[in-house]
Amino acid sequence: MPIAAQIVSSDAAFGPLLYLSLFFGTFLHEGTAIAAGAAVFVTQHTSAPLTAAALVAGIVTGDMSVYGLGALARRNKWLQRKLGVSAPLHTQPLINNRLIRIVAMCRVVPGILYPTFLSYGWRGVPFLRFAITSISVTLLYVTILLTLFVQFSVQLAEILQHWPAIPFIAIGTAGVVLVVRWFWPRQRRSHPTRQHPVLVD
Repeated sequence: MPIAAQIVSSDAAFGPLLYLSLFFGTFLHEGTAIAAGAAVFVTQHTSAPLTAAALVAGIVTGDMSVYGLGALARRNKWLQRKLGVSAPLHTQPLINNRLIRIVAMCRVVPGILYPTFLSYGWRGVPFLRFAITSISVTLLYVTILLTLFVQFSVQLAEILQHWPAIPFIAIGTAGVVLVVRWFWPRQRRSHPTRQHPVLVD
């Protein structure tokens, strides 16, 4: 089937809007967007290459945007104050020598991507090298996660087909755990056990 036909295929509920939602979904949370991409691939029979391309394009666009903020801050005093950047502008040898490793780490370790890529733009890490590294790492990252999520979705669908009560059991178990770990200790602290007087003969 031609790519154009895949984009507007009736198998995909919303056609190109579905791929656009995956693209913009990466700006909110990459992992959730990839999981959503796996889910729509399994349920709506979307195109695997187009699903992966939408996710990769969204993630890379986010990377370039953060890098661009750092680069703009080098010429904008107001942006420097807003972003809180004040480190030296020259590129550190550590960044150049371990760029692939650091970018890959930013993909899997929460909370370090924004300050790291911001500093790359601020310190003047070559844009072309950063872009190639971001695209390469993201391609591998999305491919691995998307494959794992798709396999998990397929296995989960098969399990639910034979055991439809599992979601209700899981929700009930989660509710019991929540009560035991959260509400029950608070209830006991708010109503401490009364101390009975000790009778001495």
